[in-house]
Amino acid sequence: MVDIQKQRQAVVAEAKTWLGTHFHHEANVKGAGVDCVHMPASSYNAALGVDIHVPVYSAQWHLHQTGPKGEHEELYLVNLRKEGFVEISDGQENFEPFDLDNWVDAKKDVGDLVVVQLARTYAHAAIIVNWPYVIQAESSPMGRGEVVEATVEANWFFTARPMKFYSRKEWHGISI
Repeated sequence: MVDIQKQRQAVVAEAKTWLGTHFHHEANVKGAGVDCVHMPASSYNAALGVDIHVPVYSAQWHLHQTGPKGEHEELYLVNLRKEGFVEISDGQENFEPFDLDNWVDAKKDVGDLVVVQLARTYAHAAIIVNWPYVIQAESSPMGRGEVVEATVEANWFFTARPMKFYSRKEWHGISI
């Protein structure tokens, strides 16, 4: 029998090995450079033995993301579902970042993802350590960013932005 809590802890432990790695778009080298898409994917891959594929994407995809017919499309969320994740949000999309009582804690757990809307699309992910603590590869408006562990209240990526929560399907008894 699979111990889901051990798997969740393994994802967080792997994410912590990325702490201090500099932010670099499209990079995936521990200790050298990684972005906010590759760090979570690499953490799940190493901890769970899965193969989450990260598609090539523009550094500005969150500003003008469109589908094949010009319509708005949430490509990051589509890819999460394709790669074995299920949304576990409580239905609210507009959270007040400093009102933690509005977040339903029963649905998210260690090792789940919080995905944040940047500009027009959901385009930034962090791994939940112990809510509201997360690990994320953050770029910085002040210069060079890196993988950090912090609370969502202390991070500019989460300030007044809509969030969604995702978890591995197999952790919820859903076959992949």
